[in-house]
Amino acid sequence: MTDKITNIIYVGGNIEARVVFKNVLSNLEGEVALIFFYSAMSACDYINASKTTPDIVLVDIGNELKSGLLNIESIKNSLYGSSCRILVFDTESILTNTVGVFSMGADAYIHKPYDYVRLKKALQPFIYPRNVI
Repeated sequence: MTDKITNIIYVGGNIEARVVFKNVLSNLEGEVALIFFYSAMSACDYINASKTTPDIVLVDIGNELKSGLLNIESIKNSLYGSSCRILVFDTESILTNTVGVFSMGADAYIHKPYDYVRLKKALQPFIYPRNVI
């Protein structure tokens, strides 16, 4: 048996959300490597330059819905051909319709990201189990 690390990129500037996600991810079953970026552009540059593709990209669509949706599209384009999952959340609660999120390429939308129990339940299926055969 070998251990598989889930490589995660977090894109967003909300410090409170970062802390909540970091706490939840540290308490999930499975090993996690987490890198934070404030902007989608920086995350895309990292993805394009990196030899390893992340397993998950967490994207906060944040204050502006239009730019948040464009961030999803940019990240999806950087990940072209990979099996990386894009999980989107909204720390500002401006999103009322998730159709745009999915049409831009998101794999999941996490409602109420500050709810520890709900967030943990939403993230666990995407994290590799500790021991993979």
